[in-house]
Parts: sequence; C-alpha cells; structure tokens
Amino acid sequence: NPSTGNFTINLNSDKTKRLNIKIINPIGSLIYKESNIQVKGIYTNTLDLSNFPVGIYYLIVEGDKINSINKILIQK
Repeated sequence: NPSTGNFTINLNSDKTKRLNIKIINPIGSLIYKESNIQVKGIYTNTLDLSNFPVGIYYLIVEGDKINSINKILIQK
C-alpha cells in the first residue's frame, strides 16, 4: 500500500468463520461488498479498483469476533 488499484486480501483462520468484506470511499459510500464469505484456512481475493479515483479508501472486514478497518491508498 499504496497501489495503482490492484489489491490482494489475504485472510487466515484456523476455525470456520463467516465474514463480510466492504470497501468504502472517504465519504462513506460503499464501492465493494462481499457478504457471508465462509473462511477456514487461507482466503485470498484480488480486487481491481483501478477504475476508482486516486485517494484513500477503507477496507472493512467484519465477522465472528473480527472487526478490522484498514486504509488503502490508490495512486496513479
């Protein structure tokens, strides 16, 4: 991070968990959502956000005993 818009999400869980992944822009608008992902072991997903404007975005991962917010930066 920063990136031109390609990001890889890597999650690892030794127990089965259901997660929701969201990406929001600086004003709080939802630009990406993946719901009810069942994760056990390694989960990897590559996202192409290169069509979105330069700026800071927020990656939110929510689920069983997990609530994580991370900044991601798109620059070109």
